[in-house]
Amino acid sequence: MIKKKAAKTRGSRDRPLNDREVIFCRAIVTGSSKIDALRNAGFRSKNKNTLYTAAVRMYKKARIQAFLRELRLAIAQKYNLTEENIFRHTGSIATSDIRDFVKWGPRGVTLKGSEELTESQALAVEEVSETSTKDGGTVKFKLHSKTKGIELGAKLLGLLVDKKEITGKDGQKLIIEIVKFAE
Repeated sequence: MIKKKAAKTRGSRDRPLNDREVIFCRAIVTGSSKIDALRNAGFRSKNKNTLYTAAVRMYKKARIQAFLRELRLAIAQKYNLTEENIFRHTGSIATSDIRDFVKWGPRGVTLKGSEELTESQALAVEEVSETSTKDGGTVKFKLHSKTKGIELGAKLLGLLVDKKEITGKDGQKLIIEIVKFAE
């Protein structure tokens, strides 16, 4: 006996997301993988392939993609993450020079005061802390990773592309079959 698939209603793309779909989307925008987001939304399966298939299917839905865009836009607006600001921050980190912040030599190390830093220099600073004890103290000064700043800048400019190796089942060679259709 052949079961009929349920007919899709015309308004299914317009209906609001259900609670599980909202949880899935919120997990995605906070950095969870698709499978973890699906688990957060209450989907359970011992079979990882089933989880993966369901997660990808959920992720590809037009309504899900629209809500993810809304969530990402709201986050970008909340934190003023414009393209210009992202490039400015990344550029500040990538072009930072420790000599703009610290002087060192035979007489010791001296930090510049925060009021002496330009806005671009201040964006490159990750941490400044000072501890004092009865025996003395320490000052810690740390810039954001210059390597990461250069890497991110190169990715944003399209100069660096992540490559991923794809293999077949159990690490075997992937077999690609090209099928030509008659015109």
